[in-house]
Amino acid sequence: MTITTKFSIGDSVWVKDRYGSHSFIVGRISISINGAQTSIFYSADSKGAIVYFESACYATKEELLASL
Repeated sequence: MTITTKFSIGDSVWVKDRYGSHSFIVGRISISINGAQTSIFYSADSKGAIVYFESACYATKEELLASL
């Protein structure tokens, strides 16, 4: 099985959460496999305290705004 992520450690990504739109540097990538479903999560720090689904992360602010 090959898993390809949209972003890498050190990449800057944009997200929207309850505090608004903001960017962060990816510090951790987590992958969860449950049967046929694979989920990829990104977080800003190595502890993974706050994680974002890959589908909620965008390379630019413009991409994020276009998705709304």
